[in-house]
Amino acid sequence: MTYSRWAIGLAIAVITAIGFLLALDWVTDGQLGAWAPYSIGVALILLMLLSFGAMPRAAATRASRRGEEGNLERGGRS
Repeated sequence: MTYSRWAIGLAIAVITAIGFLLALDWVTDGQLGAWAPYSIGVALILLMLLSFGAMPRAAATRASRRGEEGNLERGGRS
């Protein structure tokens, strides 16, 4: 399960915005609002989804590096 570039960019932008809003909220009144645990949960879920999307891509990269010897059984190029 790999994600398109726009989905990855959107997830990173949302995580960055949540981090910025949390920092801004903490700096302005010295404590986090009631919405903070929910936004932290959303950021963690997005990070988890991004990591799941990165696993097949990393496996494909490793397989292509191993397959450079010309072994067709591992999906390499001849």
